[in-house]
Amino acid sequence: MTHASHIIDVRIGQRVHAARKRNQLSVETLANRVKLEADALIAIEQGTERPSAAQLFRLSSELGVELRSFFAESCKMNQSNALDLLQAIRSHQSLVELVENMRSQTMKPRAA
Repeated sequence: MTHASHIIDVRIGQRVHAARKRNQLSVETLANRVKLEADALIAIEQGTERPSAAQLFRLSSELGVELRSFFAESCKMNQSNALDLLQAIRSHQSLVELVENMRSQTMKPRAA
């Protein structure tokens, strides 16, 4: 699903890109390992494609990073609240709800 980039999507993409580079993986190699097209992985890394919860799970597993590292400092939520929520994830649906909550927090207008 292509959409206007949201800051959280851009930050997640930056973290995926950095982890891929740390692991010295090419786009093609990582894409094959997580069952994505290379163009889709590039779009995720650029923040122009919103990764699904399942894609994030596969990426974190393949890259050897904690899932929550993709979300660190990516929203205006209190950091301890965000970490508590991430630790409470027990299902795919829980992650979807968390991501949507973080996006809505990010999209709220700032007070002047």
